[in-house]
Amino acid sequence: MKKQTRNDRLDESLAARNGGRKTKSQSYKSRRAESRGMKKAMRKKK
Repeated sequence: MKKQTRNDRLDESLAARNGGRKTKSQSYKSRRAESRGMKKAMRKKK
């Protein structure tokens, strides 16, 4: 069985929180980048 990569887990997480890909105009790749950027920004604020 194939192991899930970090990107696969993040894609599932984003879809569960914000809806599936069909309802969004962004690709999963750009959604992952935006999510990582937000996490990075939140760490710097503290």
